[in-house]
Amino acid sequence: MNTPLHDQTTAICLINASFIVGLVFDITAACLSFLTFRWLGRLTDKEKEYLNRKFEERDDPPETEDAASDGQPSATQTALPTASQVQGTEKTKMDPSTQGQTPARAGPPNNQPSGTRDTEANSCAGVSISLFERALVWWCSLSLFIPLLLIISGVGSMALGIQIYIWTLQKPLVAILVTLAYLAVIPFIVGLFVIGREPVRRERIMDKLAKRRGDW
Repeated sequence: MNTPLHDQTTAICLINASFIVGLVFDITAACLSFLTFRWLGRLTDKEKEYLNRKFEERDDPPETEDAASDGQPSATQTALPTASQVQGTEKTKMDPSTQGQTPARAGPPNNQPSGTRDTEANSCAGVSISLFERALVWWCSLSLFIPLLLIISGVGSMALGIQIYIWTLQKPLVAILVTLAYLAVIPFIVGLFVIGREPVRRERIMDKLAKRRGDW
């Protein structure tokens, strides 16, 4: 970077660009990681429960019945009234004190706030949202998820700059040794991304960690 502009070669320009781009990505990723941590830490208990339930549904999606998938009502929906229900209805008709009264509508309890009932109804029903709201949700969710991608991009950019530097401005022996160091550490980084969500594999990894207990 201390080389004057008129003396900079193409290799030096690529090295400077790679390091500066990687630095920008890493700083941005650090800031976004802190803000994401703060946002997740400020979630209410109800929001945390909702998020955990969504994670569980993603890992283990609920099984739907064949009748529901065909659009037919299930057995519980088409079941006939029981004998106790029939007797209760007949007693209500025969009771003079209940005649002339309008039966109460089935709904949420009266002691529940109306705002809570409306919120739950809107969250459960498939309410259509505007295009602007969809774009805003996509943008905000991407802002919470993108720090990892920025870190990978920043580290990769700096690693590329180092490779250009050693192969253009250093002796071949230095370039070969540094490249071998790259090849030695890359498998461990890749291993963290290929663990996946396979339960059996994850349990085996945890068993291996338990056996080691942090000792070599």
